[in-house]
Amino acid sequence: MTAAQTHKEEIDNNTYVNLVMKPKFIRAPITEAGRVAYLGESSNLTLLVNDRQGAADVVHYPLPENVRGSRARLTELDNVEIDILHQRGAFLLPPRSLCDELIDSYFKWIHPIVPVINRTRFMRQYGDPKNPPSLLLLQAILLAGSRVCNNPQLMDANGSTTPAALTFYKRAKALYDASYEDDRMTIVQSLLLMGWYWEGPEDVTKNVFYWSRVATIVAQGSGMHRSVEGSQLSRADKRLWKRIWWTLFTRDRSVAVALGRPVHINLDDSDVEMLTEDDFVEDEDGRPSEYPPDPIHVHFFLQYVKLCEIMGLVLSQQYSVTQDRIRTCMVALKDVSRVWLVGKMVSTLFEAILGNRTLEERLQKAAGKRHSKFQRSMQQLEQHAHDQQQHHQQQMRESAKRKYDDMAIDFSVSTPTPQESHIRI
Repeated sequence: MTAAQTHKEEIDNNTYVNLVMKPKFIRAPITEAGRVAYLGESSNLTLLVNDRQGAADVVHYPLPENVRGSRARLTELDNVEIDILHQRGAFLLPPRSLCDELIDSYFKWIHPIVPVINRTRFMRQYGDPKNPPSLLLLQAILLAGSRVCNNPQLMDANGSTTPAALTFYKRAKALYDASYEDDRMTIVQSLLLMGWYWEGPEDVTKNVFYWSRVATIVAQGSGMHRSVEGSQLSRADKRLWKRIWWTLFTRDRSVAVALGRPVHINLDDSDVEMLTEDDFVEDEDGRPSEYPPDPIHVHFFLQYVKLCEIMGLVLSQQYSVTQDRIRTCMVALKDVSRVWLVGKMVSTLFEAILGNRTLEERLQKAAGKRHSKFQRSMQQLEQHAHDQQQHHQQQMRESAKRKYDDMAIDFSVSTPTPQESHIRI
């Protein structure tokens, strides 16, 4: 076998398909939360893995190092692209003191609303020149921080920080467009924060609606919409993944309400557990975090998620485009209910579900109606039985007085005539 053939066989044996078919790979620890492959249950590769390994409960897999290497070679930035990033200032940062202030402003005002960053880990990297944080994420943080920071260095002649925000936005977008970052979790975090720049309501490609949707797509591609409790991620990464997913959910619902747009996330496709206070703890390896979670911020976000769930229900009930079709259906049901008892019941049910009454009121009234209807039915049955008994006794008394020559045979049966129905079976 030639050297070229040996090299080709080695590459073929190390393809991702062959790697995931190995038993030890299925349960391999995931050391990098941003390099996770998600295989949904309906994918062809998942069917092969489950058939070979019987690992039906696994949907998150680590991306091997050789996959990263080959992919990096294919997307390696050339000199022209590097020069373009330099010209756009993508590698520039403000003075250290201003950077510190912007980061502090971000974690004070923005982070409680979008808790997608492990502050303990980020600040440790921020203070380590040998292992700095992602440049894309740093530029995105500076962008979000500039929207809430009042440092005079950020303001123009009119006292606006918008030009500074635009500068950070262009730098972050240049890095994103150039595929400078390959850590998927970092990309999702950065995309969420890039939505803090918005030119105006007429813009549809540079606003929070656009970037939050792109972030959701990347997150779903990495499997963030699926539970990671049974995965090989570390405990800290599991907590962060849950926070990122539910933050995406809150952004999806709140942006849809604010801008009058359709929602993007369908919770029927997700099995991520609801957030708890424990998911905000950032202790690692038994070491307490230097930045313990603020109980007020934690409680706020937990309630914010619940509020966004309610907002999603309101959007689907009151502002969905299917409301016109539902109204047409209701009119048809009302027509049917005039001649068909079941149609009336269905019409009443739809009115209760689609009305503006609260669910509790509907249930209480429905239960009261059922109880009242049951009582009326029982009373009617008792009255009918009593009438039948009285009628039978009257007939018996009259028959005893009749003479035989007065009796006649009548084959007609006085049964009630059924009501006419327009329903054809």
